[in-house]
Amino acid sequence: MRPDDNKGISLTELIVATVAVGVIMVGVVSVDQAMRQSHQGTSRNALVSMKTSAIMLHITKNVQLTNGYRTESGSIDGIRTNIANTLCVRKEDPSNITPGNYSDDVWACYTLNGTNMNFCQSAAGGAAAACGAGTVLGTATSFTVQLSNDSDPVTGQFYVEITVINRFDPAAGKNTFDNPEITLTSRISPPGLSSSIGP
Repeated sequence: MRPDDNKGISLTELIVATVAVGVIMVGVVSVDQAMRQSHQGTSRNALVSMKTSAIMLHITKNVQLTNGYRTESGSIDGIRTNIANTLCVRKEDPSNITPGNYSDDVWACYTLNGTNMNFCQSAAGGAAAACGAGTVLGTATSFTVQLSNDSDPVTGQFYVEITVINRFDPAAGKNTFDNPEITLTSRISPPGLSSSIGP
């Protein structure tokens, strides 16, 4: 038998094939890992976006129901922002609608307590107060409110600008994949706010 007639695989060829398969497998596992991380980041981003949107929708709905007037000093009666991390808006009690009579209205308040966004509502004729143990709407890392003393140049009305910043884990630092951050800002012009000087 001649050496050229040997039809088997040499040890060198077997080692080269094993290394090639190993390199291909490492590549496949790396791509799979990257796709899983990207999918997880996208899922977390969508979840944070939905939760933050739900909080902003709740706040927007109550701010749109605000009633009040502009005071002589230029501030807006009917909206309170002087309590730390809290926004309170005065609105009609749905069971006792009395336009122009503010003494029987209720206050809807939002307080960022740590990373919990709490909501509470006063009794009719009650006062604006921070929500210590109110309903938890969700989480947030930041909650800011800006009131305009001048009217919006487009709408000609006063407005309230609200910003809510949230993360997947609000207690941890921002990370694009593991802990995405969402910022939502809304500018609301409550139709029940009078631009004229009030009572």
